[in-house]
Amino acid sequence: MRAGLQLAAAGLVSVAVSCTHVTSAPAESRTNVVIIDDASRGVGLERFHFIGRWERVRGREDGRWGGTSTRSPHFGSSVSAAIKGYRFRLYGVTGPNGGIGRLGLDEHTKFAMLDFYSARKRTHVLLYTSPILAQGLHAIAVSVNGTHDRRSRGTYVNIDSLAVDSH
Repeated sequence: MRAGLQLAAAGLVSVAVSCTHVTSAPAESRTNVVIIDDASRGVGLERFHFIGRWERVRGREDGRWGGTSTRSPHFGSSVSAAIKGYRFRLYGVTGPNGGIGRLGLDEHTKFAMLDFYSARKRTHVLLYTSPILAQGLHAIAVSVNGTHDRRSRGTYVNIDSLAVDSH
């Protein structure tokens, strides 16, 4: 199915994407993995596009990809990325001030909820692995939900990187 994707809240204008889900990985034996760091910013393929109030955390040698992450506690702040592949993994930083993020994939504005809470700060945490998707263009968006786990003291959504599998 072809659909015009409207993720205006995530700052992604309108992108036509294929949103066919498949049940197994492509038959090719070679998988290419592209890592998109939070420092790869802008509009376009394999870049993070941040909308709203975000803070860049730099110079950390604590396990974050490239020593950086980008975080926001502000409801409605969002980040989007256009990728080309058949699967992705989203990594972030969790901690006592972690909140809930809402993940949108292709035409689904609420595909999954992501919990950025942990009792202690943890870096480069695998927050989400997508199902196997049709090889092609896909749009991903994460927004700050403004809510949190009952144990959390904050609503931070903290993005580290995205790993995309393609062939």
